Amino acid sequence: MNILFISDRQALPTFGGIERVISNLARQFSLDNHQCYHAYFSLINEKELPNPLFRDELVLTDDFQTKIENLIVANHIDFVINNCIVKNDIKVIMPALQAIKKRVPKTKFCFLYHNSCVGAERLHCDYGFYLKRLSCKSWKKIEVLASVSKAVIFDIFPHIIKKYFQKKYRRISDNEPNLVLLSEHYKQNFANITGLGEISPQWHAIGNSLCFNLDNDIDFKAKERIVLFVARLDEDQKRLSKALEIWDELQKKSSDNSLHKWSFVIVGDGNDKAIYEDMVTKRHIPNVQFEGWQDSLPYYLKASIFVMTSIVEGFPMTLMEAKQCGCVPIAFDSFEAVHDVIENGVDGFIVTYNDKESFIERLVSLMENDDLRNSMAKKAIITAQKFSVDKIAQEWYNYYEKLTKA
Repeated sequence: MNILFISDRQALPTFGGIERVISNLARQFSLDNHQCYHAYFSLINEKELPNPLFRDELVLTDDFQTKIENLIVANHIDFVINNCIVKNDIKVIMPALQAIKKRVPKTKFCFLYHNSCVGAERLHCDYGFYLKRLSCKSWKKIEVLASVSKAVIFDIFPHIIKKYFQKKYRRISDNEPNLVLLSEHYKQNFANITGLGEISPQWHAIGNSLCFNLDNDIDFKAKERIVLFVARLDEDQKRLSKALEIWDELQKKSSDNSLHKWSFVIVGDGNDKAIYEDMVTKRHIPNVQFEGWQDSLPYYLKASIFVMTSIVEGFPMTLMEAKQCGCVPIAFDSFEAVHDVIENGVDGFIVTYNDKESFIERLVSLMENDDLRNSMAKKAIITAQKFSVDKIAQEWYNYYEKLTKA
């Protein structure tokens, strides 16, 4: 089978979630003797680096519709997976692919939507955080003011915003009926937000896969007293401030000296990093380490607990990666797919969003109880395997077969 991925940016596996998903699938598809191609709208850091995972790559510039069609015809593309989520890219690529479909009837098309289909209106931080951004050198004042204006509009005019998102999502469903979502939970979300109400039988659900290829068993003797946070340092979505508040309260309330031997390690970077560092300094939050952008695998293998405090996610690979490495996850119940990844109380904990006291209780229970933590870690390693890349790839093959028989 010849498979074409279309996306907003080139697929560098070290850059972002969607790019990692595409790279991961392309690697497995190639191992299964399929040929992969990639077309994208923009370069990362303005550098065009050839990706050996793809037989050919195409940067979508002028007259991209003709170029995509030529690529499909010349390489006998069987399956096109459209991953675009940027508003302007969706606007132009959807009608272009709709026109191409008519001339290549043997090629099957689908749209893979990488978000949860709800929660975009929540993606702004507390207004007090915007004030901190205004005095932060990593933020341009005009960008902060634009973000504040957007947040105010979202809060004051929810009905208008609802119509805006309805139009955005209807553009997807009207142009591509073969929709792939990250979770069965998101089908009803998509039906609601588009105003369609009912779930289409052409909608399908396939989650993300594990990224790490671990040949050896997890060495629990190598585990350290580390609580890990891996994410882009972006308060709008990731809400590291919540995790820091939780850690601060836990450390300062605890009379147990053993809890003070634990460290909170943060892997990631972003425009809000300086604000978080200032927060740690001014509040005197103990035992916090900022590591910046790093290969996350060594940290997962060393850490014992993983925390996620995002306001919304799609199908976060960090939770699955943590489980794969025997790092027990705790996450807020802020997106439905968290229940696909974590079985509450079995291989991790799910906490009601913004319930800091319950989050602290779960965190302390894992920090204090080695037997509980190790038991859950071993179960996490086992349950993570349902997201192995070969199993997820097989779901894609089954889906393609379903399209060919439709």
